[in-house]
Amino acid sequence: MHRNSGVQNRWYFLLCDGETSDNSNFVEGGQPYNMTGIGMEKALQIAYRTLVQYATSQAQYADIRFCHIQSAKDLYGDNSPEVEAVAKAWDIVGVTDSSAPTAIQTLSVSSSTHSDDWYTIDGIRLGQKPTTKGIYIHNGRKYVNK
Repeated sequence: MHRNSGVQNRWYFLLCDGETSDNSNFVEGGQPYNMTGIGMEKALQIAYRTLVQYATSQAQYADIRFCHIQSAKDLYGDNSPEVEAVAKAWDIVGVTDSSAPTAIQTLSVSSSTHSDDWYTIDGIRLGQKPTTKGIYIHNGRKYVNK
């Protein structure tokens, strides 16, 4: 049993191994669930893709849920069992679809236009400039570093 840990650690455990229990440790009035894991290799691929392709250091749980789902779609297809497992594991730990961003705004960022180590887009200070091309998610907005 893996109950006493952080939210994202619990999500990862459920995604890897699955479990039949209830989520009362994470959600008030918890409900029974039966979660089938996808294995450590697939879970690792999804988590790694999220870190290198989508997430920023400022991302909140709802952002990371969105990023994990997008990473699973990229790797395994839109309606794959892996995408369903990612979403279900987040639901179990209390980060539900209703907490996810409702709209994603895409803004292009050209790293060559930023001379310092920190940058701001649309009034939001995002932190260190991404050094690689890719998509980064922050507070429900998708930023593309070209």
